[in-house]
Amino acid sequence: MGEQVTKRSCAFCQHPDRAIYEEAMLNGEMTAKQLDKEMSWRANTADRHFRNHMGEYHMAANPSCVICSHPDRAKFEHQYFTNGSESDSIAEELGIAENTVFHHMKFHFQPLVQKSAATEVAIQVGNEMNVLRGNVERLNSRLNEFLDETSIHEDGFVRDAVTLHKEVRESVKDLMKMNDAWGTQNDTPQINQTINVLKVELAKESPETWKRIRETLLEVEDEEI
Repeated sequence: MGEQVTKRSCAFCQHPDRAIYEEAMLNGEMTAKQLDKEMSWRANTADRHFRNHMGEYHMAANPSCVICSHPDRAKFEHQYFTNGSESDSIAEELGIAENTVFHHMKFHFQPLVQKSAATEVAIQVGNEMNVLRGNVERLNSRLNEFLDETSIHEDGFVRDAVTLHKEVRESVKDLMKMNDAWGTQNDTPQINQTINVLKVELAKESPETWKRIRETLLEVEDEEI
């Protein structure tokens, strides 16, 4: 089971009230989007922290989850996925936040999905993967525009290139995690091609510039390990 980690590059990890906001997310008192907006963080900062830096305990079925430990757990799951029951009605019946219901159904229900409600869950997961694929395609378009419209000699080129690289990498990482859990490996060639565009184009235009950017990227990787 993965332990809690602290990343220097994560604004959530470095926040002095990290524990308070983590507890608020676990209790369904705040959503990741709400935290990002309140803290003026980059989009998906809180969500990535929640999934990657808080440890794996809350991401799997556990006795601290109200639905997991409820004697009628199967009934609630059946209602949610089969009968179209609204999540707010389940939350009201159990006296918990609606976000807690979402979290359980998304992360704790997976072992049972293999045997029941596979169609309904597959639709929801498919939608999430489509969103992630869309993000990768959008970043790929931004990358092409960046390379076409920006000179390697302009101030801030390396900084912007590193930022774009990190965004591509994080989106691809999220897609691969989802794909490993639910999908196939058919997207791998396209993903690798997206990551390599920056390297190929910069190395072709200016090997020295690519060498300098590559060193910066490696430093970023070391900081996040």
